[in-house]
Amino acid sequence: MQELADGWRRLSKTLVSPPNTRLLVHSLRAPELGQILYDKWKQQNILVFGILLFAGLALLWQGGDGAGHRLMVAAFLWASFVLSNIMASPSPNALAERSEFFLAVIDQARRNLWFVIVIAVLSFFFSRLPSKSLEDVAFSYGAMIDKVVSGEIWRLLTGPSVHSGLKHCILNNLMLFIWFPIVAFYSMRSALLVFWGGVLWGQVCYISLGWLGFHNRSLLVGMSGGNHVLMAYIAADEMIGRNKYPAGFFCSRWRSS
Repeated sequence: MQELADGWRRLSKTLVSPPNTRLLVHSLRAPELGQILYDKWKQQNILVFGILLFAGLALLWQGGDGAGHRLMVAAFLWASFVLSNIMASPSPNALAERSEFFLAVIDQARRNLWFVIVIAVLSFFFSRLPSKSLEDVAFSYGAMIDKVVSGEIWRLLTGPSVHSGLKHCILNNLMLFIWFPIVAFYSMRSALLVFWGGVLWGQVCYISLGWLGFHNRSLLVGMSGGNHVLMAYIAADEMIGRNKYPAGFFCSRWRSS
């Protein structure tokens, strides 16, 4: 019991010191501590699921541009991700390995949080560039399809940030905070490629519609496309990964990095 208490104290000190996450691996040698960490992780994710679900219901109640539907979808995707990992951890050793893996994800999120912050700051900056309403900003500076097709290619640069209302902008950043760190755990390069690949593909599709005449002053998709592709990537990896990755693969990969 004393050993468990000492391990928990070491864990508490480690959690408040972001660079020392590797030290946490030594505390996870005790299966009892792994069980405690895993239970704590489950509680936190249930809380995240509840917050997303509540926010989605609130937005649905108020109506709007489909943001509530997206939040609810994100909540259920998050719940399926959590449940799939709970079901895949039947033994104490597996619990410790899973706890180690998700703590490594948290560490990776700390290291790569700058990217998410930069994207969020840029999107809000573009949204409030002049002293106008958000709709006026989107019309004047956003990536309007008919404007792009007529030659204003520079609007593609503002497309990922300025293509809808403020609520939509906030929702995009929330989804980015949730999903990007998970993909970034595999590698920062893959996370960037997945996100910007989604942004680029969305713009290509909408420009094609514009050239075909189906623009109707619509706005180019941007961060939404990147977020949707991130979610699809994680869901696909979860389904494929059940057979693709051996037990402890992520932990051993993290230790060797």
